Parts: sequence; structure tokens; C-alpha cells
Amino acid sequence: MHKINIMTNKFPPNTDPNVFAFTAAIIGAIVSDEFNAQELNSIGNWFELLGQYFLTYAAQKQLITSRNNNGNNNNTNNSQDIDYILKAIKKIEAELNELSRK
Repeated sequence: MHKINIMTNKFPPNTDPNVFAFTAAIIGAIVSDEFNAQELNSIGNWFELLGQYFLTYAAQKQLITSRNNNGNNNNTNNSQDIDYILKAIKKIEAELNELSRK
């Protein structure tokens, strides 16, 4: 699998958790006016599924890592995980750009 290396170990940034969460709320409020209810429902469900995929993938990767290290949780593949997430974000951005053109 080809990895995109845009920002090694820079995403998500080390931002205060309240600011990080509040930023998402602000972006959601701003973007919501651009779509109708059906579009928002579809996009929201897509993001929910994306989040569930990330959580399931990460949980399985942690399990395998833990088992391979005899119970020691060693996160040596963080940069690979971040690269994978960055690639997914680029795809999301492209999809959102495509949706905004319609």
C-alpha cells in the first residue's frame, strides 16, 4: 500500500481537547447551511461509518501489537497509522469538494 507522507506525527495536532472538539462543532455549524437535510443525513452517516472504521482498525491493530509484544503495548507504527489516516482524509476532502460542486 502506498503511503502519503504529508505531516509525520503532526496530525491530529497537540491541541487542547476542548478547543479541538469545539473546532469540529464550529465547522459543523458553518457547513450545515450548505446542505439540505437529506444531504446532511447522508454525509453525517458517512462520517459515522468512517469513524467506526477507524476505531475498528485501530482496535485490531492494538490487539495484534499487544499480542506480538506479549502484552506490551508498543506503538512503533504510529507514523504508518498517521499516513493511512492522512490518505483517508485526502479522500474525504476530494469527496467533499466533489459534493460541493453539485
